Amino acid sequence: MGTSYSVDTELLRGWAVELRHAGDEFSRVDGRSDFTVADLGAVLLVDRLRSFTSGWEDGRSDLREGMDQTATALDRSAAAYEEAEAAFDGPARSKPAGDQPASGPAGAVRDALLAGLAAAPGRLRDRLATIDHVLTGAPAERMGFQQSELVDLGIERTRLAAILRRLDHPDPAHPYGVLSVESSGEGRIVEVHGNLATAERVVTVVCGMDNDLGDVTVDHGPEARARGIRDAAALYDLLRAKYPDQQIAVVGWMDYDPPDDPRTAGPTALLDLSVDEATRAGGRLAGFVHQLRRCGWNPDQLSLVGHSYGSTVVGQAMTVGVPTANVILLGSPGLGPGIHDRADLGSPDASVWSAMAQDDPVRLLAAWERATGVEFLGTLPSNPEFGATQLDTEGVTGHSAYLIDEHRHRHRAAAQNIAAQNIASIVSGHGPVRTTK
Repeated sequence: MGTSYSVDTELLRGWAVELRHAGDEFSRVDGRSDFTVADLGAVLLVDRLRSFTSGWEDGRSDLREGMDQTATALDRSAAAYEEAEAAFDGPARSKPAGDQPASGPAGAVRDALLAGLAAAPGRLRDRLATIDHVLTGAPAERMGFQQSELVDLGIERTRLAAILRRLDHPDPAHPYGVLSVESSGEGRIVEVHGNLATAERVVTVVCGMDNDLGDVTVDHGPEARARGIRDAAALYDLLRAKYPDQQIAVVGWMDYDPPDDPRTAGPTALLDLSVDEATRAGGRLAGFVHQLRRCGWNPDQLSLVGHSYGSTVVGQAMTVGVPTANVILLGSPGLGPGIHDRADLGSPDASVWSAMAQDDPVRLLAAWERATGVEFLGTLPSNPEFGATQLDTEGVTGHSAYLIDEHRHRHRAAAQNIAAQNIASIVSGHGPVRTTK
């Protein structure tokens, strides 16, 4: 970071002209007349980022190489873009001094992040209108669609409507926003609980197996509102109740396709489970945390929480390197083959915490590995030999109740669940309430 790039003026002028032509084309296709060069710059950076993800499919070495290439491309694109704006008397863009990211909401990277948050409802409405045009339009509009595809569009519409209902009718006690949504298929989402513009700290919660956009967005009934990723929503409510004077935002991160839960999909799902999806998702997660760092939040203001297979995603991100002070692993089945202790993880500046309930069935994986001689996802972080600090989990039953009451879909009262107290206290900067090691 911090490398200066000399940019040929004529090249800049040609690049800026191309940007504007591309912006005009995008406006025509997207139907928006307010699309600016700044908007397009953000789109191009995202597209550049995606272009390097193909190498991540082949394993951790390609993942690291892809991240390095992406960082280089982002730096060069950002530098060229800032200089182009200055050359053409474009809008002033504040930027970090030296190697330090911008310290407040005026930073260009944070501006872009917040702009994406503000633009999300419009993007979702556009997609909803497209679906309605197919489902409710003339029969000719549905030609070429299979019946199953029309059913899928109906499901997608229900999900989008639930998200928009939550965005259009905000709860002052629980602000909610969306950074990105992929509403087709199983679906993906990156959501924000709280006010990202004023947040002093940001906690990113990665959900695990058996989650999809339907679980996240739909409460039953015609007026359903998105409830959000349950662990993320519950943690935000708990933080707001326990630390009302602190500004903390919680990001619910499901920018991947979580695998099926063997408890519901059957034992063969366990045999099919691998680290591959976590490796791919880990690269995206690492990129997202680095984006938060570039927005101005220091590592000691950032925390990662991963539940179940989400902890494996977090572990894979750590092998690339994430600028975060705390990593909390809940009911973790392991962080990846070959990761047997803290030293194997990378990200040496992060404190690693593990929580495993006494009756969490994930504990059985260690016995299964010993019986079969087959390594699954590496050593469980709850194993004392791993080197993580073990959090007390009094009040937690089963695999899914570290932050929520599994039967009522909300966080437990603090007196009932010491694990939730531990998590909230750590991510707010107060350290753990009680550990077992």
